[in-house]
Amino acid sequence: MPGILVYFEKKKDSEELQLLAESKGFWAKCTSDVDTAAGWLKSRRFDMALVAASTPFSAQQTLAGILWAKSPNANFFLYDLESGGEGRKLEARMSGAELICGKEALAKKLADYSPETGAEQTEFKIMLVEDLDSPREIITSYIESIGYKHVLGVRRAKEALAILKKEPDAYSCVLTDVKMPEMNGEELITAIRADPDISHIPIIVITAIGTVDTLVGCLRAGASGFLLKPPKKGDLTRELARAVRTCTEKLNPRMIGGDDADAIRELLISKGFN
Repeated sequence: MPGILVYFEKKKDSEELQLLAESKGFWAKCTSDVDTAAGWLKSRRFDMALVAASTPFSAQQTLAGILWAKSPNANFFLYDLESGGEGRKLEARMSGAELICGKEALAKKLADYSPETGAEQTEFKIMLVEDLDSPREIITSYIESIGYKHVLGVRRAKEALAILKKEPDAYSCVLTDVKMPEMNGEELITAIRADPDISHIPIIVITAIGTVDTLVGCLRAGASGFLLKPPKKGDLTRELARAVRTCTEKLNPRMIGGDDADAIRELLISKGFN
């Protein structure tokens, strides 16, 4: 029986969500305390987490990070039972979550659930594109320390693109720096998305340049997510777990659509980018 963690802010939601989950074949643990929720997520694997959409962004990220550290294939959903949270969809996507609005939509999502049996961390092959030796070695060790054992470090974007084109099924995910000679990260993303044989690969941008224009440019080109140098282990766990789910569930690897650029710019500014 799949397990689901429910974090609620309104007491009336607790019983309703627990009954709904149990009626769809889940066993459920419900709490309104973040520390309790974090403790449960650390103690065992859950297949899914349901978190109130009104929960502060930092708490969402904390719970998601712990969930995915245990099980990268787990689903993390934000819910709004009153169907009033549509405006939070982009923010949810930014943290690797999916927003579900309304009781009927949530009931359908639970009814349609089936356990994913896709790539595990030990099978997931990652290409890291970074022109500087020291950051490349450090980030590689970070990736390996959270359970991903197949990491290829590449110094140049052009070299990375040539490898991907030659072996289109060899790598599950690309992490790339932005500022590089000859071909930068945004240009690499554009080239990968333009090739139908490799356009499905999730691409995570890693950059020390935390400007809105830099990030929006990469996201518009087709990036799946982003990290700032030096990457924090929790953020790295979250983004790689998102990439695992993208591959397993054959999801659209782009974090945003073309019409979302202005909205993501405003959201990034609100999160402290400039």
